[in-house]
Amino acid sequence: MSIVKAQDVASNALALLKMPRIPYVLGGSDPKRGMDCQGLVQYCVRKSGGTSTYLGSNDMFRHDSAFVWTISEAKAQGKIVPGAAVYVVSPDGTNNEPKKYAGDGIGNAHHVGVFCGAPDAECVSASSVKGYVGTTKLSQSWTHVAWLKNVDYSGVQGFKSEATAPDPPPAKSPATPYDAVVATPTGNKLNLRKAPSTKTGARIAQIPPGTVVKVLSPDKSGWVQVQYDGKQAWAQSQYLKMKS
Repeated sequence: MSIVKAQDVASNALALLKMPRIPYVLGGSDPKRGMDCQGLVQYCVRKSGGTSTYLGSNDMFRHDSAFVWTISEAKAQGKIVPGAAVYVVSPDGTNNEPKKYAGDGIGNAHHVGVFCGAPDAECVSASSVKGYVGTTKLSQSWTHVAWLKNVDYSGVQGFKSEATAPDPPPAKSPATPYDAVVATPTGNKLNLRKAPSTKTGARIAQIPPGTVVKVLSPDKSGWVQVQYDGKQAWAQSQYLKMKS
């Protein structure tokens, strides 16, 4: 596999935004026909002179990452640079994670894009929710940053305004009960479970983004007890926002 320059990967991602709107097409990697999220990253690498044959964002996250950091770690170390891959990674068993990856402890990398660092296009990705190739802020749902294998990141300047900004202090848990709105990152339904676990807590319902639930307990290790449709269940707190 050829070594390609990180800046070229970012430039090719930005160039997609200048084309007629590119539709989201599952399995696609051709801007003339449509792309999915992993196909977009593959296209940008291939357009830069490299090759990429990974099957899905989970495969890419596991096998095409030379280095991986959480957003906080990447900020602290100045690793958020143009041409890096950005991922949305959820706990095992969520968002239709392929069975072959479930339970391996890595999580479900169900969305990927390219960090570009442009003021009006920090990240570029193909969104199944929006239905087309577009832009997002780094702060919008992305959880991890990865430097791809066989991409040369030497000499690439980091995104200083993000890399040097300290993380805000952890928010205090609001007094319960309170109303919260489901806000999943890619428009998927939120799983409600009998117990606070994706492995041992059986799924008892799925509710779409925008649904209002009543949160009954403080956050405990990323889980809160909620009431929905007259029933009590557990949900991952990262996908709930207090209703204003």
